[in-house]
Amino acid sequence: EAAQPDDDHGNGTHVAGIAAAETNNAAGIAGIAWQARIMPVKVLDSSARGDPAVAARGVVWAVDNGATIINLGLTTPDPSDALSTAVDYAYDHGVVVVAPVANNGVSEQSYPAAYPHVIAVAATDRSDQRLPTSDTGGYISVAAPGERIASTFRGPGGNDTYAVASSTAQAAAHVTGVAALILAINPTLTPDNVRLIL
Repeated sequence: EAAQPDDDHGNGTHVAGIAAAETNNAAGIAGIAWQARIMPVKVLDSSARGDPAVAARGVVWAVDNGATIINLGLTTPDPSDALSTAVDYAYDHGVVVVAPVANNGVSEQSYPAAYPHVIAVAATDRSDQRLPTSDTGGYISVAAPGERIASTFRGPGGNDTYAVASSTAQAAAHVTGVAALILAINPTLTPDNVRLIL
């Protein structure tokens, strides 16, 4: 039996809320695809560090357990054969993979976003310009809102609350939610179809 994927960092809850928080309940925020189901798969520790090989196992597990979209919320400058292979596995099974680019404000490859079968997401600010911390690069598929985004949050000690955050992770969460809406309209679309529509 797998360990409980409780969020001891906070980012996962924030991202999940943007994509799919309960809506029309007079509480908190509105998720983009609020009827979508969340499959929480924890591959990083409480300081958001982890091994790409562990992340790869998480991707494969999600695919094997029926995920249709994977928001792979991590960035590293170093490619990983294991993670690349896992992304290909998801793609071969028709699973959309979305990932944020890094937040160093430069033009550089970051992984897993830079893998060919990942929808790489950069962040925009409130004026629809590039968020200064968002990386750039030819591998980026789309940009989405990433400045001062309010969402659900699990604070230190496990307190459920709300918080505002600004990064490419928030942008990728928006894209993940929109991808879920696209697949809700037409579940037969391939990852390439979804990328094209986005």
